[in-house]
Amino acid sequence: MPTTQNTSTTPIALCYLGQMNDEKNVCHLYSDHLSIIYKGKRHYFNRNSLREVRINHKKLLFPLISGGIIGTFFLISAFNFSINIWISLTLSCLGFISFYLGWNGTSTFSVTDSVKEYDFFLYQISKPLTAFSQFINEYIISRNPEESIYFYLPFSVEEWGKSTHQSEIKISKKTYLYTRQQIDMHNIRSYLKIDTSKTNNPIHIDTEQSNLAMAPFLNDSINKTAVEWINL
Repeated sequence: MPTTQNTSTTPIALCYLGQMNDEKNVCHLYSDHLSIIYKGKRHYFNRNSLREVRINHKKLLFPLISGGIIGTFFLISAFNFSINIWISLTLSCLGFISFYLGWNGTSTFSVTDSVKEYDFFLYQISKPLTAFSQFINEYIISRNPEESIYFYLPFSVEEWGKSTHQSEIKISKKTYLYTRQQIDMHNIRSYLKIDTSKTNNPIHIDTEQSNLAMAPFLNDSINKTAVEWINL
């Protein structure tokens, strides 16, 4: 798989492939590359080579083909008595179970770069991972690498005044961020403009419960060097 040197210390965003806080199965998105830790092994994809990230469901060819062959062979053997009937039936059942599992397939988190498509097989796909794929496609692959990614957080004059002498803005709970369009749509006049390339803590990606749209959020403090307070 393509590799690149990690030139960033803090990822723009992260998402777990399965269980929360499972550091052996997690995606870290940096400004110049995507890092995927899968079963404890790290894989790097250079941002410039990324073409698409998506959720797939694929059939498993090896158990599909081998199970079909083994199941059929031992089923025939059971009827012509060339092999002990109970052994034949047992192996035939195992073969057809393998065929069934291969036919059903499994979910994959698939990354396509300029060379090929890479599949990371998962037991199930979480809503945050689906939203994370959407985030990469919309904010990373389709944009100029030099273009910063901004999210927004409603922030009143009083709140800004309280944080004047602090180097960080404390986030005590899960706090969803806004896009530029949402800020305008809700006519929010006082807010923080957050440069994701400068944050000390990564943005997490979730989904809105109502329509499964991408919903970035913070659940930790944010350094003030990454924000610009705007009051219109």
